[in-house]
Amino acid sequence: MDFFCSRCVRFKVFDFSQFFLCQDCVFFVFIIYFLSILIMSVTQEVIDVLIMKKLEPIEKAMNFINEQYEAILAKLNKFEEENASLKLENNSLKSKLEMAVIKINAHEMSLDEHEQYQRRDCVEIKGIPTTEEENTSDLVVQVADLLDVKLEESDISISHRLPATDKTWSDSQGMKHPPPPPIIIAKFVRREDKENFYKARNRLKNKTYNASTI
Repeated sequence: MDFFCSRCVRFKVFDFSQFFLCQDCVFFVFIIYFLSILIMSVTQEVIDVLIMKKLEPIEKAMNFINEQYEAILAKLNKFEEENASLKLENNSLKSKLEMAVIKINAHEMSLDEHEQYQRRDCVEIKGIPTTEEENTSDLVVQVADLLDVKLEESDISISHRLPATDKTWSDSQGMKHPPPPPIIIAKFVRREDKENFYKARNRLKNKTYNASTI
């Protein structure tokens, strides 16, 4: 195939020292060169457009992933801040609880000491059966008579029975017995009367009150 006119040296001759072109062929070569550059430019633009179209979904996906990452990171930071705040609050509550426990223990010790102090003037009397409309202070005076201790009802500040129990008890032979009568507790006006009453307690051994052994 001949690229140039018959007046020009044919393209297949490679002796460039004799190579020359006519004006028409020079114009033809220029057109070919221009078109090739244009085609290459258009082709590159087309390739760039195609690449951009191919990359567009990937870019969108990357943007979405980045947004999700930022959102997760923001939530994580928020959780960390809340966790730090909760730890501080928990430590504060723990300290308050420890202080409350200390105060409660101190209060219980104080109450126990106060109760022990109050009970120094009290005695407990076991084994006296209950009766309807009984007067526990009068019962204490009757027990004092059995002890040969002089005692008036006015010498007793207060007296009452402790709550009844439903527990049975067993004797030395293993025999079970019904629950004993509720204990009577009596507080004396004077500690001297309480001491006299308490010291004489051994005199009650084998004595009975209304057919019940005290």
